[in-house]
Amino acid sequence: MTRAVCHIVAAAPVPLDPFELGEGELLIAADGGYAACLEAGLQPAELIGDFDSLEGGVPAQAGCPVTVLPRAKDDTDLMLCVQRALELGARTLHMHRVLGGDLGHTLAAAKVLLWLREQGAWGVLSGAGQALVALVPADGLVDLAAWAPPACRCESGGLHAGVRVSVFAAGGDARGVVERGLAWELEGATLRASDHLGVSNEARDPHPLVGVGEGALLVVIG
Repeated sequence: MTRAVCHIVAAAPVPLDPFELGEGELLIAADGGYAACLEAGLQPAELIGDFDSLEGGVPAQAGCPVTVLPRAKDDTDLMLCVQRALELGARTLHMHRVLGGDLGHTLAAAKVLLWLREQGAWGVLSGAGQALVALVPADGLVDLAAWAPPACRCESGGLHAGVRVSVFAAGGDARGVVERGLAWELEGATLRASDHLGVSNEARDPHPLVGVGEGALLVVIG
């Protein structure tokens, strides 16, 4: 069975923001994310990790298939969970409890987003009340409210006024950058890889739009 949407719960030392597991959606726990799943009343379909962050190590009865990874490896537990999700047919990946922890792992996770776009898939990282997405030209204009963490959204589904939005070029210069519905807007702009022009913008419209014509963007919401 293939599942188009997958949720991965990782092991950053932050609370698990509430999320809905839709019918037919896959849930994978990455190492210490297993404990967070159980605390939230969620049973993962798979548990994958090197078990350096789950108290007690490999659980004797996990209630799901367990993949034990070596601690000396070239990829993070998160990346290997993402690869497994793609094997199972996932094309949209929600990765929870990723932001708010170790900076090295956070930067590596941002690279996972860019790698997913190269595979034609989509991912969003969340944690500590923030979300991070990668945008490429094929996306067109993206409604940021659709990918914002719950605390940033009002009951109607749009962003609260003043929610922080930061936009950065990723992997080189980004051209044709569009930012609409934010306090400071851009239209066809170029953001160099070394620019910090896009930091700490604010939502003005409940459904701000961001896009890029050439290159890639990393967008922080919250």
